[in-house]
Order: sequence, then C-alpha cells, then structure tokens
Amino acid sequence: MPSDTIRHAFEGSPDRLTKRLLEIRPEIFDVAASTEGVAPLAETLKWGQPSYRPVESQSGTTIRLGCDRKAPDTPRLDVPCQTDLITQFRERYEGFLEFSGKRAFILGPSSEETGAALRHCIALALTYQLRKRGAATGQA
Repeated sequence: MPSDTIRHAFEGSPDRLTKRLLEIRPEIFDVAASTEGVAPLAETLKWGQPSYRPVESQSGTTIRLGCDRKAPDTPRLDVPCQTDLITQFRERYEGFLEFSGKRAFILGPSSEETGAALRHCIALALTYQLRKRGAATGQA
C-alpha cells in the first residue's frame, strides 16, 4: 500500500491515468523482487511523481510514473534522460512500444505481450547500474 503522500500523487491524476499507473505500480515491485541483484525499492516522490529506485544495492536507476504535460491523461514510465535506457528499449521494442523523447515510454493498454515488454524494460532500469559497472569491468 502506498504512503499517503504517494497515494495523493496518484489520486491527483485523471481517473484513466490513475487506474493505469496503479496497475503498473505492483509490477515494478514484483520485477524488483524477482530480479537478481535488485534490493527492495524506495518509493518516493520526484517532481511530484511516484518514483522507484533500489536504494541499498545501488543496482539501478530511478523509474517514475506519470504523464506528459502535453497529454495529461496518457500514462508513461520515465527514466533519467542521462541514461541510454530509452535507446536500449527502442532497440528491442521499436514499433511495439511507443516512446516519448529520451526519457519515457507510453504505457498503452495492458496485454500479455506489452506486459512482458514492460517487465523487461523495468528490469533493465532496475539493473542499469549493475550492467554499467559490469561493462566497465568487462563482466557484462
């Protein structure tokens, strides 16, 4: 159950957006729990959006749930634009997932196929630092 602060951030969104974001939230925790090397997540607000990051292990980068200011009823998952995660996601899922700039992909309607792609992208974000360190040491 999200804290009151996080719950208010979700509730401040349009109903359609809130519903989809609340569907994604447990997926993020589930992927974290089932991905090797990922510690429990910290759930905080960053820029007014629910944000998730494995704190203890420093294994990954922050994932934020929210919307685009230009399309406030369109749910999306954001990652830091300083990473190459969206490039990685596009290489794997271009034409299958919809992207927005260098930091987000649109969370379209749920399906088994898009659910698998979403879970994979979440896992890539939550292990970003591990993979980056592994590449730097030649272990990736």
